Order: sequence, then structure tokens, then C-alpha cells
Amino acid sequence: IRPPVNAEEIVREGKMLHHCVGGYAERHMNGSATILFLRDRKRPGKPLVTIEVQGDTIRQIHGWDDERTKCKENPGRKDPRKIYEKFLAAWLAWVAAGSRREKKPKRKKESAA
Repeated sequence: IRPPVNAEEIVREGKMLHHCVGGYAERHMNGSATILFLRDRKRPGKPLVTIEVQGDTIRQIHGWDDERTKCKENPGRKDPRKIYEKFLAAWLAWVAAGSRREKKPKRKKESAA
């Protein structure tokens, strides 16, 4: 899961997945919405789903054509919350716990010589 770099990337995501996230670009950039991209590590340039979060809660999550039509990654048009349920639960727990990136790193104590 990663945030978009800029508004153009959000618009491109919407075009690639045939859904409306492009309309959220300005809201994401001004901080009134948080948009995230879910990618496969093996294919980081290929969108899987787009996620809108508020704090540690997923407001909406959609893949190809908002699951209205079949695609290779989701031929049964299943809800992405179900497809990625285990991963999302672990990720949300990490976010709710404050995530390691938000904590100050512990410094090693120097031993006296």
C-alpha cells in the first residue's frame, strides 16, 4: 500500500481501473481525503485496488470498474475487502498501532571504555 505521488497519478489510477478516483485528486492533495494504492510487489506499476481511508478505517475500496465487470484479477467480481481481507486486517492493525515509521528510533547506548 502506498500513497499517490501527485494528483496526476490519482487521475491515471482512475483511468487504468475505470473508476472515479480521479475526482478525488484535489481532495487528496488538500488533505480532506486520503487515497492509497494497493499493488503487488511483483508488479508495482499495475493497479490492483484503490483505497480511501479515514484514520485507520477503510471508507471505500475498489478495483477494476468498481467490480461491475470481470477482470483477470477478479473474475468473480468479489468485494476487494474479501479478496484482500487478511492483508488489510494486518495493515489496519499496523496503522492503528501507530506504525513503526511514526515512532522515534531507539538509539543504542554507547558503552563506556
